[in-house]
Amino acid sequence: MGFVSRLSAGYSLPKHRLEVAQRAQLCSSLIAFVLATALAASSPPSRAADIRWHSKSEGVPAKESWIGSERTFERTGSAEFKTREKATFVCNGMNHQAAVPDKRPWDQQCVFRLDDLSAITTHTAGTFDNVTQETKGVGKFVSGSGRFEGITGEVTVIGHFVGYSAELDWVGSYSLPAASRGFAK
Repeated sequence: MGFVSRLSAGYSLPKHRLEVAQRAQLCSSLIAFVLATALAASSPPSRAADIRWHSKSEGVPAKESWIGSERTFERTGSAEFKTREKATFVCNGMNHQAAVPDKRPWDQQCVFRLDDLSAITTHTAGTFDNVTQETKGVGKFVSGSGRFEGITGEVTVIGHFVGYSAELDWVGSYSLPAASRGFAK
């Protein structure tokens, strides 16, 4: 049985030993508080930011294949971020059976690779309007590498197809761990 436990069990101690025991308990509580505060302060905070970019496919037919009645595609192209940084991208996705005439649902995963070889990966899903050739979707940042390691957040995409070319505008809100640099401000 510990010293302080004996106090609560009804043992009597001289007054000076009781004060020592209370101080020891207070000191151990204070040390625990300081350690907990230090550990909480050492966990890296995240930084939040907004980003916009424009992407354009190469104007060549997307590589296509079929899985049952679903058409898969791979589209490549270039992108320019609002920071004027340029990237290449590849999007792999699938067009699904239309439940509503002229509105084709799709989903895709895109990797945007910047000149310093950092990368951002998004996953988006939306619809393509066969009549207007417009597409809209929403999704999230699913991973990053280099200065985007640990990226999380949400993204929307809206765009227009002309023949085999697609021009899309992306808007996102993302967070990064403090150790990741992200885009220069």
